[in-house]
Amino acid sequence: MKRYIIPIGIIIFIINSTIIYILRPKSNTYHYSSPQIMTVEIYGEIYFPGKYQILENSTLNDLINYAQGVKPTADVSSINLNEVLQPNFTYH
Repeated sequence: MKRYIIPIGIIIFIINSTIIYILRPKSNTYHYSSPQIMTVEIYGEIYFPGKYQILENSTLNDLINYAQGVKPTADVSSINLNEVLQPNFTYH
């Protein structure tokens, strides 16, 4: 009987270690992708009209800010400033 105690203890240890390993919390895997750049144009009553390279999913408000804002004579009341920009598009 005594000669079975050590092998049985080793088997129980291996089984417990395997169960603990399988049930351990998995680490989170993070995938990072670099932001995509797109080119858009803006013209009209803004301070610096022209072509801009801007991050995709940027809004028209972001583009206007890059162009240093609108002139005092601009009327933006009918513009959706939260519109997501489209690549290679010209905004007036």
